[in-house]
Amino acid sequence: MAKETSERSQQILILFPEIFNIDIWHDKLSPHFKEELVVLHSRQTPKKNKEIVNQITNGQVKIVLATRLALFLNFKNLGMIIVHDEHHASYKQENHPRYHAVDVAIHLAKAQNVKLLLTSKSPRLETKFNKEIECVSSPESPQRKIALVDLKKEEGSSRLFSEHLQKAIKENLEQGKQVILFQNRRGMAHTVMCLDCHERQKCPTCGITLSLHQNNILKCHYCLFEMPCPSACPKCGSLKLRKQGAGTEKIESELKRFFKEVKVLRLDRDVAKKKGSEKLILDEFNGGAAHILTGTQMLAKEYDFKNVGLVAVLNADTDYYLPDFRSSEKTFARLTDLIHLAGASAQVVIQTYQIDQRAIQLAVAGDYETFYQEELLQRKSLGFPPYSNLTKLVAVHKEEAKAHQLAKAILSYVTAKQILGPVEAPMAKLRGKFRVMVILKEGVIDLKKIPSKLLKDIEIDVDPQNLL
Repeated sequence: MAKETSERSQQILILFPEIFNIDIWHDKLSPHFKEELVVLHSRQTPKKNKEIVNQITNGQVKIVLATRLALFLNFKNLGMIIVHDEHHASYKQENHPRYHAVDVAIHLAKAQNVKLLLTSKSPRLETKFNKEIECVSSPESPQRKIALVDLKKEEGSSRLFSEHLQKAIKENLEQGKQVILFQNRRGMAHTVMCLDCHERQKCPTCGITLSLHQNNILKCHYCLFEMPCPSACPKCGSLKLRKQGAGTEKIESELKRFFKEVKVLRLDRDVAKKKGSEKLILDEFNGGAAHILTGTQMLAKEYDFKNVGLVAVLNADTDYYLPDFRSSEKTFARLTDLIHLAGASAQVVIQTYQIDQRAIQLAVAGDYETFYQEELLQRKSLGFPPYSNLTKLVAVHKEEAKAHQLAKAILSYVTAKQILGPVEAPMAKLRGKFRVMVILKEGVIDLKKIPSKLLKDIEIDVDPQNLL
């Protein structure tokens, strides 16, 4: 379809969720098109981007590979929009101005009468449900060797690595193969809890549990607050403090204990702070500089690994426990991406405490259609998207009582089929401010009548992608 559009001398916009994907796909697509492919993203110099924008406006550029912001450029003769991996969370701009790039692409395609193609291994339910949208999945690949491990039955083994996984890692290393281990948490431990009063160490400005990092430092992953880990509970004085959960730093240290001669690389936001550093780490691993790579969701890239024999998910339940109606969908999508990470020849091991969870079972089976149908029934019974439109309103204030007052005040300016709340948001305090949430089903907000003084303390998110 892209070639046909190009042959008609029309412009093509191909969107990617992350800058990282653009460079990879530029190399993949270049041999198939006579025209030069140009890339547009924030890591290029402003001068370079300005030059490309002018060429797009003048019609000199035919094929543009870019991130979501390119939807707002002035194309001279746009003929087609392709949104790659449309399920990816990066397409939603979470700060002001909020928008979802897929929704903008759909609107733009209709308004300018251009072709629209979405691609995904696990399309969002709203996308699949919309019969007017063409969404294609990646070609089916050969059946993978996937092992699903029930961690509840692994009492005698390591808390991180089941006996099955330890054996699989050892076998692959002996065969000269590399290993990728995924854990969607950074740090040494997810939290530190007192065994006597059950108090968890929390961020004073966000109210969120602090994560333990190396050098015995507790950090908040939202406002970046940090403090030394106390030797006694600040609330009751008990010395019985337990580290709970495990992050990527803990996995790295444990790997060195289990496999002493093995070189380990880590990829998360603590080590990949500079622009482009994630690609450098992946290139280093792919070049054979390390035997094992461990990391967070930054691992889930479209990258051509040469020698990976095993991909393992250490805990598949992290998305499942989120207080969000999309948690099963996010679990299915993340596992599907990770299963496809290293090609059809690699082994896959998925560890879970929720082995009966349908999203996990169906992701392992590669059965998106059944997952879609079952999830649709669940959404329909609850009246959630795609059977309704949601709007999330969050009142934000330094004083908790004032946040609740603001949330109640905004109700005078809304109408809806159903109003849920006001209620304390799951992330009740963030960066020193309290958050009270209201969810509208089929809601209408009269923005013209809302006093600006009230509106400045209200976050409005139409079609929210998470309810945190």
